Amino acid sequence: MEPSLTKQPHIFLLVGDDTYSISQKVNAWRGAFEKKYGPNGAMRIDADNGASASRDTITRLQSTLRGGTLFTTKSFIVLQNTFGKNAPAELRDYLTKALPETPSDIVVILQETSVDARTIFYKSITRMVTDSKAVIETFEAPRGAALEAWIQKFLSGLGASIDQGASRLLSQSFDTSSPGNRMAQQPIDTWGLATELQKLAAYVTGRPITRDDIAKICILPTTSHLFSLGDQLVSRHTLAALATSRALLSEPGDARGILLGILGYLKSHVRGLLIILEMKRTGASDTDIAETLAWNPKRVWVVSKQTSGQTLESLRGLYRSLIDYEDAIKRNPLKVDTMWDLVLLQR
Repeated sequence: MEPSLTKQPHIFLLVGDDTYSISQKVNAWRGAFEKKYGPNGAMRIDADNGASASRDTITRLQSTLRGGTLFTTKSFIVLQNTFGKNAPAELRDYLTKALPETPSDIVVILQETSVDARTIFYKSITRMVTDSKAVIETFEAPRGAALEAWIQKFLSGLGASIDQGASRLLSQSFDTSSPGNRMAQQPIDTWGLATELQKLAAYVTGRPITRDDIAKICILPTTSHLFSLGDQLVSRHTLAALATSRALLSEPGDARGILLGILGYLKSHVRGLLIILEMKRTGASDTDIAETLAWNPKRVWVVSKQTSGQTLESLRGLYRSLIDYEDAIKRNPLKVDTMWDLVLLQR
């Protein structure tokens, strides 16, 4: 169902861990609104961000909900993370009272990864659903066979295709509940998966994508070993990093290729830490950072813990070192595991 400015419902709660699909839907709706009515009536507030959810912004929201803006009575409002732990309680209290009275030519989108069904605010939304003023739509990230189908459909929309083995590899890499995957189940990073699929579609033309293509250009999500290695490297836990890296290098396959894959992941990881640290200093929320990095906000929250005690200078130095190490490993005839041990010992 798409929002309408002429009939009910006009309030939408979009909730779930498939943040990519939610964002795509919201962006498509906003694009259609701005094409028809112009950008003046569109606004977005991240309630979990102190700067975005300032008193001035909330005051502007209150004015808009009462009857549009100075330039138009048609409005399209996106409210993110109103159930977030840092969202002002006064904002939820206000929305509980105001949303049921909001005119039908004002569309309100509540964009959430999770909700608390026990709150008065959520119960007020369910009453609006009963009154046909609101819709609640759930976006759970697909898993298993459903995720493979999602991958194939996504690539088809880009004019690309993928063979079954490659599709299964991606599914099992991003879906931690897949058989044979040793990780405990975690939320699926649909943003990250979509990014890798877009890269594959641009790289491979005229034939189905294969596992070899994935190995060449994809940065797959962190396994328990890779995430631990990133943490150990940043924290200078050299002995632990040596043990973890040897476990990774013991995996079947070309050792040099595996090591270059590890370095590719670590460069991406450290770059993410740099961006997180820089944006946190400007007051950016996890949602802002997630959109910049094309990550799931939950991944930002987890990874940002590794920035504790780090400086921009130290992370930039580590990033430059990884680039130098990657170049050296490509050129150096030493055994791959020996070269990598030297890399870690220099930390």
